[in-house]
Amino acid sequence: MNTADTIAIYAAGFAGFAALVSVGAWWSSKRALDLARSSAKDAGLIELERIRLDLLNDIADNRALLERARIEIGAIRAKYELEPPPVKEQLHDYVRLFNETLPQAEKVIKDYEEAWTLWVSQNAPQGYRELMNQRALLHRFGTDLGIQVDSLQRAIDDLHENQENAQKEEVNPAAH
Repeated sequence: MNTADTIAIYAAGFAGFAALVSVGAWWSSKRALDLARSSAKDAGLIELERIRLDLLNDIADNRALLERARIEIGAIRAKYELEPPPVKEQLHDYVRLFNETLPQAEKVIKDYEEAWTLWVSQNAPQGYRELMNQRALLHRFGTDLGIQVDSLQRAIDDLHENQENAQKEEVNPAAH
């Protein structure tokens, strides 16, 4: 065997070794890429789950606001029912609060409960776009709800005040 053959054998061995190193580097790069993709997917799923949980919290908060208003209206209604007819007559404008507003509040509470059930029962987070659309819709409902609850609270406070005044007039009609 001459020098040229020896060099050719070493060169072929070195080329084979370089090919093995290249295959190993490719394999390692592929595993790193797969891991990065998996991590990015997991991070995306975690973010979607966080958004879904925020949505559930918003639903629960809005439902609680309505539930408090519903309970207060129910308590006022019970008190109203016990009032003597002259007091009821003075408060007749507020009957709509009992007959229309209370059922509407109960319907919205039911809608929030259905939304809660829907989003709790989701096994896997929905797509980002769907969650963002639901969040925007819920924000709009929440803003509207806040306005309605504020208005409702003012009506309830006004009713309390008028109820007290009507009761005072009933007890002491000569004072007015």
